[in-house]
Amino acid sequence: MTRLTILRAPCDECPFKGLFDLRPGRLRDIMEQCRRDDSPFVCHKTCEPGGEVSPVWTPGVGVCAGWLEAADQQPYGPPTVIQIARRLDLTEEVSPP
Repeated sequence: MTRLTILRAPCDECPFKGLFDLRPGRLRDIMEQCRRDDSPFVCHKTCEPGGEVSPVWTPGVGVCAGWLEAADQQPYGPPTVIQIARRLDLTEEVSPP
């Protein structure tokens, strides 16, 4: 059975670690878009070559750990797919690439 891959820890280049200068409000925009779409944020290091984002159920593609830490702290929590996968024990944690 396919499991939802979640990165165990933020990678060295994770924008949610606050080490990079993104435009003001960009992280807030990402959080809002994910909440609005009820979808997770994929780790940029697990995207396909060329920056194309694969569906999160594609082997090798992982949910961004930094984003998930932030989503877990929000009143609405992470997207439905993550909540269900966690409850059904259908997640796997992997080390960042």
